[in-house]
Amino acid sequence: MNYPERGAALLQQAKEASVNTVVCDFNGANPAYLKNFNRAKELGLYRIARIVVFEEGLGATYQTAEDPKNWQHKLALSKQAEDLGFDEIQYDYIRFSDRGTADPRKKDIIGKFLQDARATVKIPIGADVFGSVAYQPHHIIGQDLTRMSPHLDAVSPMLYPSHFYGDRLRLSNPYRTVLEGSTLGMNKIHGYQVRMIPYIQGFAMNMGYANISLYQYIKEQIRACEDAGTDGFFVWHAGNEYATTFAVLKDYGALYQKPPLPKTEIYQYLGVTANVLLY
Repeated sequence: MNYPERGAALLQQAKEASVNTVVCDFNGANPAYLKNFNRAKELGLYRIARIVVFEEGLGATYQTAEDPKNWQHKLALSKQAEDLGFDEIQYDYIRFSDRGTADPRKKDIIGKFLQDARATVKIPIGADVFGSVAYQPHHIIGQDLTRMSPHLDAVSPMLYPSHFYGDRLRLSNPYRTVLEGSTLGMNKIHGYQVRMIPYIQGFAMNMGYANISLYQYIKEQIRACEDAGTDGFFVWHAGNEYATTFAVLKDYGALYQKPPLPKTEIYQYLGVTANVLLY
């Protein structure tokens, strides 16, 4: 959003590919940012502000998480995003280091931040979580869908098949990986008023086992989201290179026009029993 020409071109390409939502890093707005922000509104795009909660990212510690100044800064930034006109807020890096120890207090800290965020803004709020959190709580980083969902309007597990290191099954079949993770995640948030919108992989990484093109790789993940019955999906590419994604969307046709697969059919495909998936 801070690069006027590139940002404007990307927004136009997104609109032409029938994209309806953009997630924008937000840490304040300069004139260039505002120009593209307003252009997104003109194009009818739903605008989500991505706010990094723990700046240390992968190495987030208690010192960062419990720092009142950091906490208040992120809440103030959330209010600023709302006042600017964002439609929703998405919290990223809302977790502790994955090299720490399991401590129940981590979940309490994350839950309290989300509770305070909910009290600060009136627009919807969501959170990104590790892909593995769709399968089970991650006690080391402090993410647990059942603990986070009461405070959220959306959860977005990052179900990138490439990140299931050492797991040949999930590396080789992007459709299966996203279908499985989405189904597991939706089972965990059942009963909460929260949308399941997974992040899928729009970049070429660890695709060797799948042995398909990036185009097909993205298409298979989208098909999985439809079959699982998610509330949409986000496509991620760290370099904002979305030409392949846009090509897939243009060729794919209207999304979510058919009902999701019955759960029993999903369970049968995955080769596991229903009670396992209802973890």
